[in-house]
Amino acid sequence: MSHVPIVDDRKSIIGALRKLGLLGGESNASVEPNGLGWGRRLDTSWGNGKVRLWLVAAAAAMLLIPAGVVTVSRLTPSATPPAEAAAIPVTASSPTPAPTHSEQVAAAAKPAFDYTVQAKTLAGEFFAQLNAGMQEAFLFDTDVRLGQRGLSSRSEAAGEIRKFLARFAKVVCRPEGPTIETRAAEKSEAGFRAKLMVACDLTERPGKTSSKRFPLEIEAVRAGDEWRIAGMWQPEEMVLWQRRERGK
Repeated sequence: MSHVPIVDDRKSIIGALRKLGLLGGESNASVEPNGLGWGRRLDTSWGNGKVRLWLVAAAAAMLLIPAGVVTVSRLTPSATPPAEAAAIPVTASSPTPAPTHSEQVAAAAKPAFDYTVQAKTLAGEFFAQLNAGMQEAFLFDTDVRLGQRGLSSRSEAAGEIRKFLARFAKVVCRPEGPTIETRAAEKSEAGFRAKLMVACDLTERPGKTSSKRFPLEIEAVRAGDEWRIAGMWQPEEMVLWQRRERGK
């Protein structure tokens, strides 16, 4: 009740009671039992009791309170309503385009596992044996397909390469460039085919040196924990071996 001023103006209270129709005439204003200024008339018309008297006084006081004072519960709400959650932008994901025919063919030809490391290792071992005269045949599988020459045994494949080496005083062959393409093997499910460029320096007996550069494909199959050469393909020029003669 700190917003309600103390009302002690008797004339104002009597005037307010007249506005409410609680006092009949001027004579009632002079009757002041108990020093309050409204008593007997109120007691006879409203009945006895201090409660009724206080109700009348409260009603009169309300008429005297300025309108601006009664700002009771029109205050700012005790709690600010929670802010609305910020809308999360939803970005529609664009549909993945369907692979083209060339991409499908490339994916089908690509092996499930990247055999590049194995291909480089096997090619390095082959060229090391080749430059040393191909004295061993352990790099070849039991059956080896030498391109158009056809299927050969392990020893026959090594023998054909020795014939090529015998034509020169020195042969130095090596992979050219770091790129080796690998794809699924054609003759075996557990293998791969690697394609690489080869550069060979061929020194003839009189000392003249020439160079050959050609593509070579090597198909490898797994033999236990190691890889073996099951096929080799070179261009029609037949650098490392010659075609099989008819009837042989």
